[in-house]
Amino acid sequence: MPNRYKVLAACIGIILGIGCFAASIVHRPGTRLSLSTIEALDERMESNQAFWIQLTKEGCIYCEALRTVEDQFLSDHNMTLFEYEASSAPTDKERTYFDDRFPPFRYFPALFYVENGEVIDAMQLSDPTEFESEMTSWLSERSLL
Repeated sequence: MPNRYKVLAACIGIILGIGCFAASIVHRPGTRLSLSTIEALDERMESNQAFWIQLTKEGCIYCEALRTVEDQFLSDHNMTLFEYEASSAPTDKERTYFDDRFPPFRYFPALFYVENGEVIDAMQLSDPTEFESEMTSWLSERSLL
């Protein structure tokens, strides 16, 4: 009987270890985390935590170009960026949510900094190559870098 308990304890330990490892991969700084629904975006907005959220649009070539630049920056600076990708033709639900929760923005991608459920700042870049300098400047001004 004692061997059964050892095997059971070992199995539980392995399962817990795998779970902890998986959790660390899911939300590891230096990554981009996708929010796939308006409800997931709203839950994040209501979390009362500080975070970056980027609104992108399906099929947007500017969004794709910016992702490439951002991924390196996020990795180099150990930051996490949340992303919500709107439909190629944003739905009424998406438009209403954006109008209610975010300052007006003219195009995708739009990048916002949120604290305690409120948008504190926004960045809209028409040239992805400016992202690193703009973000570095923003973080330095706020002593976050």
